[in-house]
Amino acid sequence: MSDNNDLLQSLYNIVGDLWGSEEKPGDRSTYVKAGQEADAFLHGRKDVYAPEKAQETSPKPVEAPEAPAQEPLRVAEAKPAQPTLSDLWTTADTPVDWTDALVKTEPDDGVTPQKKWSYLHQMAPDVLHGDLKAYKAVIDTLDPLDELRTFTLEVGAEPVNADELQAWFLVDPACMQGENDAVYPAVVALRIARDLFALLPVKTVSVEARSGSKVLMKVALSRKQATAFRFGFADPAAFVRECGAQFPEEEKSEKSEESEESNEEEAHGSEEE
Repeated sequence: MSDNNDLLQSLYNIVGDLWGSEEKPGDRSTYVKAGQEADAFLHGRKDVYAPEKAQETSPKPVEAPEAPAQEPLRVAEAKPAQPTLSDLWTTADTPVDWTDALVKTEPDDGVTPQKKWSYLHQMAPDVLHGDLKAYKAVIDTLDPLDELRTFTLEVGAEPVNADELQAWFLVDPACMQGENDAVYPAVVALRIARDLFALLPVKTVSVEARSGSKVLMKVALSRKQATAFRFGFADPAAFVRECGAQFPEEEKSEKSEESEESNEEEAHGSEEE
């Protein structure tokens, strides 16, 4: 046993000389520690005989560079194709069946979103009673004339009574060129009427085409005129005239020309006398 203690003491002294240990020889545990450190020194294990130096000299782990943040993949929403002016009046919104909306809490057509149907169901009692506030709220909320903003500077509608809506639009000069000068107001007016008839259970829709403070055209259409006609096979300008459309500015111009012609004739007659 004394030989082992002498060996440990020797090892302890060696380690103390090498690393400046402040510990003093004493009990067996001190010798054991010294022996372990000596053994570690012989085998190159710095984490045992000099842990503070092992931390200084051990290579630091190389951190992998952070990958650049990637933006989430964005999928563009498909938007319905906008109709052209030539076919604008041949299409219209899907009609709302307010009686169906009154009795059913969920749509069964496979097309109408639940959120929209819930709103229709909520508004159905007042709409079917001809409540004008309900009419206005439905127009403002569902915005049936949104598509017409592509072809106008401004467009709007409001209820007159339980059976009639009044609509108007400001003409877009870019759309009134060449042959469109006569066709354009008629096309937009017919599409406005058809969309409003599809939305609310009214009998008549009146539409005015305006340019500033001037009224270029005004027409009152019945539900039958606006919904039961085969629009793809007719001239829209001729059709609105058949429905009683008025063109105040055109009529003023015609009257002015007639007046000028009459004055010229009178002047010519006076010269002959």
